[in-house]
Amino acid sequence: MPEVRSGGKSLQRELADSIIRMVPLDEIRILLACGAKVNEPVTQGLRPLHYAIWQRYLEATRLLLVRGCDVNARDDCGYTALHLSAEHGYKELVKLLLESGAAVDYRPDTGEEFPRTTLCDEPLRLAIRNKHYDVARLLLEHGADPNKRYFFGSELNLVSDPEYLELLLTFGADPNSRDRAELTPLMKAARQRRGIESVLLLISYGADVNAMTDARNDYRTVLHYAVLSGNTEVVNLLIKQGAKLNYECPDLSKPSPLDLAILKGDVTMVQMLLTAGANVNASSSVIGSPLHVACSDNINNRKEIVKVLLESGADPNIKVYSEEDAAQLRPALAEYLASNTEPHVDIVRLLLKFGARVIMKTQFRDPDGILNHLQNVAPREYEHIFYLLVEAAEAFDFCMIRRNNTLLPHQKQLLMARARDPISLKSQFKRLRLSTNYVERDIRENSRLTEVTFELLPAKKPPGHLSQEFTWDMFRQYRISAPLLSPQQLVYILCPTITVVALDRGVSVYLDRQSIVTEKHPLQQHLPIKDKHNSLGQFPGSGVIHHRLIVKAPNL
Repeated sequence: MPEVRSGGKSLQRELADSIIRMVPLDEIRILLACGAKVNEPVTQGLRPLHYAIWQRYLEATRLLLVRGCDVNARDDCGYTALHLSAEHGYKELVKLLLESGAAVDYRPDTGEEFPRTTLCDEPLRLAIRNKHYDVARLLLEHGADPNKRYFFGSELNLVSDPEYLELLLTFGADPNSRDRAELTPLMKAARQRRGIESVLLLISYGADVNAMTDARNDYRTVLHYAVLSGNTEVVNLLIKQGAKLNYECPDLSKPSPLDLAILKGDVTMVQMLLTAGANVNASSSVIGSPLHVACSDNINNRKEIVKVLLESGADPNIKVYSEEDAAQLRPALAEYLASNTEPHVDIVRLLLKFGARVIMKTQFRDPDGILNHLQNVAPREYEHIFYLLVEAAEAFDFCMIRRNNTLLPHQKQLLMARARDPISLKSQFKRLRLSTNYVERDIRENSRLTEVTFELLPAKKPPGHLSQEFTWDMFRQYRISAPLLSPQQLVYILCPTITVVALDRGVSVYLDRQSIVTEKHPLQQHLPIKDKHNSLGQFPGSGVIHHRLIVKAPNL
């Protein structure tokens, strides 16, 4: 028989020690008969029932419950016997306590979305956190709340294991609940590299595939997180389930899923998004178009990505304007030249091939100008890129070329000479045929378009309606022949500043050599063009030489 000490507190300590030593029940009964109390705390609010649960002493637990102990008594931290048994996964004790009337939820519902942190979580949270599946299921079967809110979110927001996700969803957890960072369970699952199982599960229970975060997470959608994970399987699944590839973002400075794929350098992901319908020319007034993103610095697999974008219809000359001051963002070519200290000729060739304009002016004079972005192609090791740009240049600014302090003297001289002596019409057309999207598409459809020929005709005076402004020796006359042209078809050719189009089986072109176009001579009003869509584009201001050839052949 154990020694019986005087004083209730000593008896309580003796009762706790006896339970810890798992002495026979008769000794525990003697202590109770001698005055030990089943509901009196021993230390720090711990009751004898807590000790019995801690030791997993099932018989002592039953004895204490029979003797009337409070099954919901808490210690100083708020732990009950059910908390302890759930945390340690003692299923038989959890079942006994629940049958004896233990409450499954203890935290009061304050109505707060993210209630203050307490020292004690719910028994269900403890069971799930310690991966006691059977205990968690037992608690849910007895009414535990699957949507209980904590400081960092609901039960479902705090779970990543598919097994526990399914368990909570089965018992009614909200698949679209958000955590403190405004993330949904589907967003968290999508950003896991092996999250396909969880994504499938959440979608099957109604998770929103187009849910969006707030500003703290850059207004990202589920698709953003899937793209960041690099899991093409998840991305493909989300797209099939209706995830939006193109959406209105509240903040235009934030990247789209396509932009993120480009920034990651993931060629496969970029191709998948474009094939699925992502807008290749979707533009932000802050970061520009996807092609602008691809031309920025530190992009892996840049060449492959730029090629995919251009082949998918990206416009290298797209005009994007700032919302703040309506200023135009610099074009993709200028972005590439300015942002990359080690430019690659293949990227420049790609941009030129697909029609990127080369305007040898400053952006102050022309928003499409690249003259103040040539510092990275001026060094000797990149000078071949500079020569390529000079060959493709279509407009020049003498004044700013002279003032440019980043180019070497011989480079400036080359630019000046190139501005004074435009390349031939035939050479321009060859370049255009390789570079302009609509012409390239026509070539694929009918190779006979390549049979266009140019014939230099004897010099003669220009037509009467032009003779008042220009003298005959300022022109060269070409006859352009193409098997596909008919008298009813119009071909508009805008070439070095002056163009005359005639309705004939060929097209007579009066080509100015070096003259300057000013706004005082709107030549388009003199041209015998009957089509209402006869715009030749806006003529530039005084002092600008235009060398670009544009061919538009409707219905070819």
